[in-house]
Amino acid sequence: ELPAAVVAALEEEGEWCDHLLVMHLLMRERGRGAASPLAAWLGLLPRLDGAGVPPSAWSDDELEALGGTDAYWTAHASRGELAELRQTLMPRLAPALSAAAAAAPGGEGGGGGFVERAYSEERWTWAKALLDTRAISLPAPAGAGLPGGALVLAPFLDLCNHRCAPNLELAAEGSGGGARGG
Repeated sequence: ELPAAVVAALEEEGEWCDHLLVMHLLMRERGRGAASPLAAWLGLLPRLDGAGVPPSAWSDDELEALGGTDAYWTAHASRGELAELRQTLMPRLAPALSAAAAAAPGGEGGGGGFVERAYSEERWTWAKALLDTRAISLPAPAGAGLPGGALVLAPFLDLCNHRCAPNLELAAEGSGGGARGG
């Protein structure tokens, strides 16, 4: 479903490729709103103005609370790296994304500024924050064409990661019953 020009531009980023592909999916689907098949799940995810957002997504004023700590410098470096990626990629991605959005059912982009909204600086920060806090790398080939080490968002697992204090117990049943939460 991704235009070849988008995939090619993302693949040129090497080690960032998996992150950028997942971030693209998040930004595009959030931009589609209620028309997205992921709308219900996306509605459960934190926004940048809520709790649980990593320091790299904090405002400058919020970040000042970390003073000269390692977390402060790590967050600043992460923000700078993300801004540089966006500035480098968006001029190459925007034409292909606009064409794909205009051709999509319902014409997501047809003159309505879909790409500008869906791929705004805030959305890049939001998508990267979600990856930083919710993405996992698969330990081995997982079927469905996913190789070991593939970066994924697993909706069930990310719902388990919503509080500092554990409040969920997961048990596996050996008789083919799968796993169940308690």
